[in-house]
Amino acid sequence: MEIAVNPNLETLKIVLWIAVGIISLLVIIIGYFVAEKFSTDKEELSKNEISQRQQMEKLSAMIEMVSKTVANLEKIVEVIKNQQEERDPRTERRLNDHSRQIKELDKRITKTETLCSINHKNSAS
Repeated sequence: MEIAVNPNLETLKIVLWIAVGIISLLVIIIGYFVAEKFSTDKEELSKNEISQRQQMEKLSAMIEMVSKTVANLEKIVEVIKNQQEERDPRTERRLNDHSRQIKELDKRITKTETLCSINHKNSAS
């Protein structure tokens, strides 16, 4: 079996056309899959961007809600402080009045107990 070292020109042309056809087909297939991969990546990127945008909008809304809540709480604290400041003098005065009344009642009870104990000692003797 001998192989010709110098193939004829027609055989080379046929082999070249077959090789070019196969290479072209492979390049087209590879190009298709690369384009498909890039379009899939673009779709995922766009989905991620949309998702991130939605998350940012939700976060912004939550931040705004928290800011409003904090502002409302600050107002409530101020109102409570003012009410407490208004109540303090009245409360102090009432507490002082009650303390004075308790002291007076304590003195009266002590006097009454003393008189009773003296009277009981005298009547027992």
